[in-house]
Amino acid sequence: MRRIYSQLAMYEKPDDKNFELTVFERDTGDLGVALFQLSANGDRDNKEPKRVARLWGFPLRRIRNRVIKALRDSGCEVETLTEPNNYRLEEERGVKLGLLFMVVKPLRKQRRIDELTDTVRQMSNEEAYYWYSLCSRNGYGKRARRAFRILFSEE
Repeated sequence: MRRIYSQLAMYEKPDDKNFELTVFERDTGDLGVALFQLSANGDRDNKEPKRVARLWGFPLRRIRNRVIKALRDSGCEVETLTEPNNYRLEEERGVKLGLLFMVVKPLRKQRRIDELTDTVRQMSNEEAYYWYSLCSRNGYGKRARRAFRILFSEE
């Protein structure tokens, strides 16, 4: 896959915006989003950003307003997600968006997507960090994401 994150993010000074949301155009012509976690604490010289999740299609259309609200809350001036662009996010908002992207990606039922969106929105930061760490862990994340979906939204 070609690199779709901002090359400039690797060279900027450290701040509290440790996530980057990239809006990209897919081969089919529609737009998708990818969320990247940048290296923390100014340690940007030895790692490329880690892709947390990508999302497009129906799940993205259902949570588009949540994505736009998170971008605005992080200080980005955005009205709609209609063209390719890169946006920097504060850590708390990036964690919640990453968790939301991971758990709604395989879903097709509106009700379940809406329930999980509300659940993530209402979570405390500590609870969101806990679930984010479980769901993004290599080897265990797939089971944790399924457990999250079952626990917070009936099948």
